[in-house]
Amino acid sequence: MSAPYNEAMKALEDFLQKLRELIRAGTTPKPALVPVPVRTRQPRR
Repeated sequence: MSAPYNEAMKALEDFLQKLRELIRAGTTPKPALVPVPVRTRQPRR
């Protein structure tokens, strides 16, 4: 039942991690347009 939800969360976390890596590398043209909500930083390993 929760498989689609888990898949979506996993994809979202992968996307956010790539986003943070880009911001750290300084390759994002406008980092101000990409706010990362604090609630998505929960460790779900």
